[in-house]
Amino acid sequence: MDSPSVPERPSEKQAKQALGHLRSAFLTFPFADAATTKARTGSVVDPTTPPAADESTFLTILLTAICRPSLHLAPGFIIRAPQFCGAGTGKGQLVRAIARITSSEKALTTTSPIPLSAYREVGNHARNASRP
Repeated sequence: MDSPSVPERPSEKQAKQALGHLRSAFLTFPFADAATTKARTGSVVDPTTPPAADESTFLTILLTAICRPSLHLAPGFIIRAPQFCGAGTGKGQLVRAIARITSSEKALTTTSPIPLSAYREVGNHARNASRP
């Protein structure tokens, strides 16, 4: 995918076109809550609708990773899926795509059946550790 030049002060129209260009690379990814449409390759994300929560979260993670070198602090992200269908949902594929786009490093992914309460505990610990 070619990267178009980015104007210093893009218009709203240019920003929407850039979002469409970025989304077009991931139309075949099965975001759980995405509106879909039929294509010759099967069901794809409908690019005429706004991104839903799952795709928006992915875009947030991707753009944060792109901007990370210029940020003093950046949030960490956890990508998870329901336990009954967690394996093979594409979480690792998304992480590898983000790594490929944003760096020359190979992404290391792992799966772990960690309950949601453990994620909350890690988040609480990180929040408390960051306070002065």
